[in-house]
Amino acid sequence: MRLWRELQHIRPVDLQKNFFELFNLPVSFQIDLDLLAERYRAIQSSVHPDRYVNADKRELRLSLQYATLANEAAETLRSPLKRAIYLLQLNGIDVAREDYSGPMEDDFLLLQIGMREELQNVAEQEDPVALRKFRAEVNEITLSLEKDFVGRIEEKGETNLIKAETSVRKMQFMHKLKQEADRIEERFLDL
Repeated sequence: MRLWRELQHIRPVDLQKNFFELFNLPVSFQIDLDLLAERYRAIQSSVHPDRYVNADKRELRLSLQYATLANEAAETLRSPLKRAIYLLQLNGIDVAREDYSGPMEDDFLLLQIGMREELQNVAEQEDPVALRKFRAEVNEITLSLEKDFVGRIEEKGETNLIKAETSVRKMQFMHKLKQEADRIEERFLDL
């Protein structure tokens, strides 16, 4: 089994490991992205299916599984939002569930309305300077939410996990606003 010998030089790949363990990283929101990239490349170079085209079907299948897992894990850990959602999943919280009825402060709901209106005005005025200012505001709020998330997730406990989930839901809203701002910027470039 050439694949198993190859993987032994890095370390065994276990499909049951969480994404952090796969890359031998601490389970934390704060990760070293350069180290993640280095370890991802090492795993991919050992398990990439192209290296096993002449191997038996089992080895080729394992290679495909490991490569797919490494791709999914790296993509998740590279993205702050996806990483936060994954950390919640590791703590038993499914952000995608339909029955969420957790707290959302009135202040944040008002902020959402205001920011949507602001983005709509920027789009209507076709003002690139206002768009840059808007993006900076979104980034600032997102960084604040990430900081709050880190504090909550590291503290553990049911109350902190609920508040961490609320932070992630707010981060999701900011992510959507950023995507909308990206689309508006593309429209500006097409003018």
